[in-house]
Amino acid sequence: MSMGMIFECGPNGPDKLVCSYLAEKINPDIKITPKNLKTLGNKKLLIQDCGITAKLLTEEGCGKVIIIWDLDKSPCQSEDRVKILESLNKAEVELSKVFFVCIKKELQSWVLADESAIYSFLSKKTNHIIEKINKIPNPEHDPNPKKKLNRIIKERNGIPYDDKVDAKQIIELADIKKIGKRCSSFQEFEKKVKI
Repeated sequence: MSMGMIFECGPNGPDKLVCSYLAEKINPDIKITPKNLKTLGNKKLLIQDCGITAKLLTEEGCGKVIIIWDLDKSPCQSEDRVKILESLNKAEVELSKVFFVCIKKELQSWVLADESAIYSFLSKKTNHIIEKINKIPNPEHDPNPKKKLNRIIKERNGIPYDDKVDAKQIIELADIKKIGKRCSSFQEFEKKVKI
């Protein structure tokens, strides 16, 4: 099945890179092409344009479209869903083909869920033995996952976290089952990709 994804990031944003990689790993039967990955810049534009974009993806043959956004700056996930549904209804999108995934806080919550992947990533990047990384408690409840990940990487590597490169490289080393056990929004993503 051909699948489309709509994101609230830029063209080379980590959400697009990580989620498309994970989707193909979770469900090898789905087909994702670069033209089926749509980035709408920010949440305001995602809410405004997701209906038109989802309509276009379904008309171009996507049997399923997943809309992915972060909860980090929104007061309420249900408010976002209502606005997204309004956009979809306005564009007359077949709702049975569209699925929602709201990442709690931001994508870096998923990256923080497997500290051994961060450790492996840093071990490959640096020539010296790095300090062990402790398990991050409740990564989805961390007030600023991106800031925490940057601190961990900078303390051990001396170079700041680059989300456009590092997020996907860390996720490629991660145990997907571990992320699923620790992040409910990842469980939701996994479920939607498998449907």
